[in-house]
Amino acid sequence: MTVKSCHRCEGTGWLLVEVEDEGLETVSACPECRSQAKSLQRLESATIPPRYTEQGFDTFSTPDPRLRTAQLRAIEFVDAFPASER
Repeated sequence: MTVKSCHRCEGTGWLLVEVEDEGLETVSACPECRSQAKSLQRLESATIPPRYTEQGFDTFSTPDPRLRTAQLRAIEFVDAFPASER
């Protein structure tokens, strides 16, 4: 899966890379395009129902103080979760 709008590889998923001191070119997977494609693939494999794809902590409201406490704990968990590239 590649990203059609990728400005580095123009949606091919591949980059020409010049090998130093060899005068040769080789191909390499486009890191930007692949990263975006992996994110899209992970989101699709999460099987989030369509009605929830645009929802987040900011759209959740409840009069129940227990649910509000749970929401705040969930927000704290997400904020503390380390960002990583996989």
